[in-house]
Amino acid sequence: MGAILRCVAILGLVAAMSRSSAFVTTKAQQTAEGQHVTPSQLDVVLVDTSGRRGSLKQYAHQTIVLAFWTPWAPTSARALRPLTLADSEYRSRGVQVVAVALDVPLEKSQYVTQVAKDAGINFPMLLDQGDAAKLFAITGVPTILLIRKDGMVARQYREPPNAADLFRDLNRLIR
Repeated sequence: MGAILRCVAILGLVAAMSRSSAFVTTKAQQTAEGQHVTPSQLDVVLVDTSGRRGSLKQYAHQTIVLAFWTPWAPTSARALRPLTLADSEYRSRGVQVVAVALDVPLEKSQYVTQVAKDAGINFPMLLDQGDAAKLFAITGVPTILLIRKDGMVARQYREPPNAADLFRDLNRLIR
């Protein structure tokens, strides 16, 4: 009987956690979609895998696919696959794909470089030590933002999009 009560308690806890997790996702989506990217978000300092400092400001006034990910999470790394297709299809049409790896110190950047090489990625792979994730209110990975030329966040994916959905959304943005 005690084991049954423990199971019921655990199931109740899991259900409560699921509800609160769904709330966080919904709240994050409401915060991001429909909001303009601020100058401080564009000015956040990021480092490429060679150690060069830069920011997202260089991509202002372009349609941006901004992916926050971690190289050690399989779901997160899988999210980069459709972005590789989008990069090759839409780069000539003014779309810039940028991936920001979270919590990867510069001395471990070779791991990000290897993931990019293995996946055939040619778009910028940048490293964030927490500032960009905080400024964009990233609460989980992968998170992919589609940002219009005017700086409005048009779409937020909280899980890897399939290529067809991503292409449909990009086609709507670049019309």
